[in-house]
Amino acid sequence: EITVLLGCKDSGKTYGLSCFALIDYWVFPHDTLWMISSTEYRGCEMRIWGDIKKLFNRAKQKFSWLEGHPLESMHAITTEQIDDDREMARSLKTGLILVPCKKGNQYVGLSAFQGVKAPRLRHGGDEVAAMNEGFLNAYANWYGKRDFKGIMTGNPTDPEDQLCRAAEPVDGGWDNFIDTGKTQTWRSKFFNAFAISFDGRDSPNDDFDTSKPPVFPFLISKKGRDAVAASFGEDSWQVYSQCIGKPNKS
Repeated sequence: EITVLLGCKDSGKTYGLSCFALIDYWVFPHDTLWMISSTEYRGCEMRIWGDIKKLFNRAKQKFSWLEGHPLESMHAITTEQIDDDREMARSLKTGLILVPCKKGNQYVGLSAFQGVKAPRLRHGGDEVAAMNEGFLNAYANWYGKRDFKGIMTGNPTDPEDQLCRAAEPVDGGWDNFIDTGKTQTWRSKFFNAFAISFDGRDSPNDDFDTSKPPVFPFLISKKGRDAVAASFGEDSWQVYSQCIGKPNKS
């Protein structure tokens, strides 16, 4: 029901969430509402909302019969289409809609999503580690509804950020967490969420000659990891957040 994707930079977290949200919507477009959250509008357009729009356009070019009508002014893709005479109101109760968690200098969190209802309600949260205290409270309102699922992604910074709180291991918390140096999965204390940590030291690019340009340029490489470690230190939060994808407990 709830999935938390922690990971290093360039590990496909946001892109994977974008793909899943669109596919899940297209299966039941008249019943599904995806609430997409991130930072502010400009940042969202350059990250998750930009990915969703790019994938939406690619899919519609191949399969024109797919549901969905973009509303740029509302930062939404809605199932309902305006009638030719423009006499019927269009509902935003199904589709995908973006609501930023920051407007100007004010943090509003997920307050705009409180009380939202749909037969298949979904939340896709990007950059969750950057959210302020209280971000997770909305799940108390959503969890237990007839068909709710949530996915949260981000680069962990420390065990107290909102992403790491959502992913805190059920067996002893972060204090007893054992880092294997590889991609890991576990159950979380937060609504028994399934957590996946994409470890940058486990990158598929390391399966090839690392002295050459990476085989998968969109994934993290040894060159990127080594440069961050040399600049900030092996035990820095920057290395753990951007190159490893797990919180630095120290």
